[in-house]
Amino acid sequence: MVQIKFVKKDTSGGDIPSKRKRKHTKKIAVIAQKIEHGVPQGPILGPLLFLLYINDLQSHINEAKLVLYADDTNILVTVKNEEDLYTRLSVVTKQFDGWLYKNGLVVNTIKTVAMSFHY
Repeated sequence: MVQIKFVKKDTSGGDIPSKRKRKHTKKIAVIAQKIEHGVPQGPILGPLLFLLYINDLQSHINEAKLVLYADDTNILVTVKNEEDLYTRLSVVTKQFDGWLYKNGLVVNTIKTVAMSFHY
């Protein structure tokens, strides 16, 4: 996949990112970047491409329920006791890690949280 970024030529010789895409003129340069995997950010199709990219995630995690919304993924694990929780989380984590590795992705640990609900 190739990501194309349109930039406005700066008269001082540098490039300034354009706020909107325009047809090629003398003032516009096109910079192409090769993308090995993932979804390029910015294009209108980005959200759809992302959903297609992660579409098979649910088939790789069997021990939990996944809730996907835009680019957020929630993995829900339900158990009756704490011992089962650790066992189930271990299995789900291994399944998720396998999928991430296969797809060349990593988890953003800064944006990742774990929550426990008791009822």
